[in-house]
Amino acid sequence: MTFYLVNKHQNVTSNDVVTMVKRATDSAKAGHSGTLDPFATGLLIIATNEDTKFLQRFLKEKKTYKGLIKFGETTDTLDIDGKVTETKDSDVKLVDLEEAIGSKFVGRISQIPPNYSAARVNGKKAYELAREGKEITLDPVERFIYKFIVKEVEKNLFEFVVEVSSGTYIRALARDLGEALDTPTMIKKLERTNIGIYSIEDSTDLDNLKPIENVDFVDVKIVTISDDLLKSVLDGKTIKLKSAEPEVLVMNDDRSTMILLNEVEGTGTFKIRKRIR
Repeated sequence: MTFYLVNKHQNVTSNDVVTMVKRATDSAKAGHSGTLDPFATGLLIIATNEDTKFLQRFLKEKKTYKGLIKFGETTDTLDIDGKVTETKDSDVKLVDLEEAIGSKFVGRISQIPPNYSAARVNGKKAYELAREGKEITLDPVERFIYKFIVKEVEKNLFEFVVEVSSGTYIRALARDLGEALDTPTMIKKLERTNIGIYSIEDSTDLDNLKPIENVDFVDVKIVTISDDLLKSVLDGKTIKLKSAEPEVLVMNDDRSTMILLNEVEGTGTFKIRKRIR
C-alpha cells in the first residue's frame, strides 16, 4: 500500500490536491481521507489507484488541529472566508474560556454541522443550499473531544489545539463555544497537524511528493506468517488463523509480501481477498 502525506496550502481545495497528485503520479484515480476547508491548511492523506479503497481505514482516526479563534465577530461560513453577519463589543477572558471548555467542550458532545458544510439535506450538500439562500435544518451529530487547549494571543484572539474524533466540525465547535460565552465567534486560522499516528511534520508539498509504504492500519489486524503459508494463500488455499476479526492483513517478516484476507463464513479459516504487495 502506498500513500502520500501532503501539506495542503490555503485557498486550495482538497479535491484540487487530489487532482494534482493524480496528475503528478500519472494515476488513473486518486482520493483523500478527509476534507479540509479551502481556507484551512495541513495534513491530507492521499491514495492512488487500487489503494484508494483503503482510505476508509483513516476515517475512524483521531484528528488534531491548531489555529486561531476570534471572538466578537462571526461570518456566514464561521471562518475568515465568509461575509460578516454579526459583531459585538466583547472582552473574552482566558479564565472564562477555559471554564466553558472544561464544562461543555471536552468529552462527548453534540453539534449541528455548519450550514456551509458537505452535510447532506435531502440528498443535496448543505453548502449548495446555503449558497442558494435556502433555509437549512441539519440534525445534530455526536462527536468526542479528547483535548482542547487555548492560549490568549491578544484581546478576543486565542490560539488553540484540539484533538477530536473523526467528523468533528471545528467551525461548529467555535460557534458553540461563542454561544456559551454569549459572543459571536469564528475561526481565523486552521491547520490539521495529525491524522492518527501521521503528522504534518512527515508531509511534503505537492512539488516534492514522497510516498509512504506498508501503512499499518489501526482497525485491521496485522499478522506475520511464514513464507510457506503465504505461498499457500497465493495458491488459493485457505489457512487457519487465531483471529476474531473478519479481515486480516498477513505479511512475511520483511513485509515484502502483504495480502489482505477475509474469513470464510465464520469458520476461522481465511482466504485471499487481494495481494497488496
